[in-house]
Amino acid sequence: MTPDHRPVARAVARDHRDLVTTHAQAADLGVIFDKLNVSHTGKMTKAEAQAHPTVAANFDAADSNHDGVVTKDEFLAAFRPAQ
Repeated sequence: MTPDHRPVARAVARDHRDLVTTHAQAADLGVIFDKLNVSHTGKMTKAEAQAHPTVAANFDAADSNHDGVVTKDEFLAAFRPAQ
């Protein structure tokens, strides 16, 4: 069963409009991930997430397999706007 990240996405959209405000901007999530993933490994660490308060605050929820890093797929699933 896929984890339900809608509460995280709603919180991001409601409280941090600088990350995602519209469905059209959801496509920019990949760019945001790439900017935060300064190591360019495709896996964001908790340290890298600290550059954005919303991502840092929701890092553990976004890390759906609890391996200590957030992949681009996990990031996109966690922070896409609620539909």
